Amino acid sequence: MRALELMRLGGATGREVEGHDWEAILRTLGWLEYDRLFGQTTHVLGVAVLVGALVWGARRLRAGWIAHAPAGV
Repeated sequence: MRALELMRLGGATGREVEGHDWEAILRTLGWLEYDRLFGQTTHVLGVAVLVGALVWGARRLRAGWIAHAPAGV
């Protein structure tokens, strides 16, 4: 059984209507059994991108501070 919890543009989930777009796409491709794996993988990749962006931004900010620090400080 699929979770069908992803919110659609119309404000309903797949449970409240006859299905979900992703359910139809994955079923057509024969990948419906991997739906939770796709969701978890996408979540992990999203978190990794977010953390990477924060680290990159912090490093750039620090490099800017060091480059513009007054001499002798």
